Amino acid sequence: MKAYRTYAKITKSRRVVLSDLPFEEGQRVEVVVLGNDQAADAGEKARALFTETQALPSSHAISEDKITEELAEYRKL
Repeated sequence: MKAYRTYAKITKSRRVVLSDLPFEEGQRVEVVVLGNDQAADAGEKARALFTETQALPSSHAISEDKITEELAEYRKL
């Protein structure tokens, strides 16, 4: 499947017009519309998950020294 990426702005009438596409006339194509705010949403969800995880009682039992030690061991692999 050939993929083509382009960017467009939603018009006042809430439409998107695509032109000069690299496909043949009559060729069936799949259109997926993604808003740019999705990356921001993913970041916010990750931050919320980190906050929730750090609030767990089990995470309070882990010292900074233990974290550093585990990272050093992991990097040796």
